[in-house]
Amino acid sequence: MGPRSTLPPAGAQFLAAQPWIVLGARRADQTVWCTLLTGPPGFLDVDGTALTIGARPTPGDPLAELLEHDAMVGLLGIELASRRRLRVNGRCRPAVVDGVDGLRIEVDEALGNCPRYIHRRTWTAVEPDDEPAVTASGERLTESQEDWIRSADTFFIATTDETGNSDASHRGGPPGFVSVTAPGRLEFPDYPGNNMFLTLGNLSAEPTAGLLFVDWDIGAVLHLTGSVVVRREPAMRDDGIERTIEFSIDHVVERRHVVPLRWSVATTTVE
Repeated sequence: MGPRSTLPPAGAQFLAAQPWIVLGARRADQTVWCTLLTGPPGFLDVDGTALTIGARPTPGDPLAELLEHDAMVGLLGIELASRRRLRVNGRCRPAVVDGVDGLRIEVDEALGNCPRYIHRRTWTAVEPDDEPAVTASGERLTESQEDWIRSADTFFIATTDETGNSDASHRGGPPGFVSVTAPGRLEFPDYPGNNMFLTLGNLSAEPTAGLLFVDWDIGAVLHLTGSVVVRREPAMRDDGIERTIEFSIDHVVERRHVVPLRWSVATTTVE
């Protein structure tokens, strides 16, 4: 089923049960970023053709300043334990939701995705970290950040089309499926999925993206923004891969003590 402009009841119920979402957008400086917002289940609520979020990016988040104003965003709701996911794209504006600073998204597109390459994990809420949030930024990866990426089995990617419409999606594979080919460059396979090619379609028009890696054990996040080259393989590989994505890093932001959730070790490797 293709995209629709309303959220069906099942989609609304699914989002209402989630304690986190992934959000992507393009800033005024034309960089694309991907981030994560959290809240108790119910902090996401569907109101007709709009979705309200009872949270907003905190200081240090690359999208904090942008989302103080109207912006086009892509949202991904994902439940790792059931391997379900739902993408919602539309125009976002600041709003007060249940007495807290939040967001309201007027839905342009809503679509489900297949569960391929999603690793099962369960989440646990923890008390907010007593340690102050720590933000480090730079133009290249540190050694510890390279190790983080090399061990990852999951990351999230934000893209936009030529008019600024945004999208956020999931990428998964065996640990090590993302290669660090240089301190400023990554490479990962484009595994065959649901053949909608939303991410690849955006990249063909606007070859920039934002990546988000999550440290499931300590609740830290790593944001990357940069440019993309899609390279077609000379012949289809035995694993069905026809394309490889090369990502050149423009900027890195690492944030610790910001996510009050912890996830279990992945119980399956999804193919």
